[in-house]
Amino acid sequence: MSSFTTVPEALAAYEHWLTRQPLSNNTRRTYLTQVKRYCTYLSTLHWKYGHPLQEPHACDYAVRDYKTALKGAHLAKPSSVNLALAAIDHFYRFLELLTPHVAREDLPAQAPRALEPPEQKRFLRAVERFAMRSAHRGGRTAVFAQRAGHCAHGQGQYLSGGPLEC
Repeated sequence: MSSFTTVPEALAAYEHWLTRQPLSNNTRRTYLTQVKRYCTYLSTLHWKYGHPLQEPHACDYAVRDYKTALKGAHLAKPSSVNLALAAIDHFYRFLELLTPHVAREDLPAQAPRALEPPEQKRFLRAVERFAMRSAHRGGRTAVFAQRAGHCAHGQGQYLSGGPLEC
């Protein structure tokens, strides 16, 4: 159970403790920013369900309400909400409390980034080199490598002379 009774006291201690943690400067800065925002939010609450820096249920309620505020009033994206929740978890670990039981946001699936033409060429040439090393085995790998090699060299023709989409 945390010994801090005021939010500013807990925040000041966390800020001092954070400087000694094995985290990157960017992570420290981000966590501190997010925890300061959360503490500002806590200072506006009327603690109906107990002290959120000392009681697990009050902590859960406060963090859930904060998550709702981030999504609603602040229009935070799911990744920003999850970042704030990670920082708050870190803060509660510092307070030696259980991390809040708050569900993370589902992140939208992202399509893989397409390779730029120079990256495509490097990839196709790597495939060609790999296949040529294993060509003595025969099979489809060598044929694929020849096709890839034609694409990498901009020839766009298959071995039989027909068109090849590269």
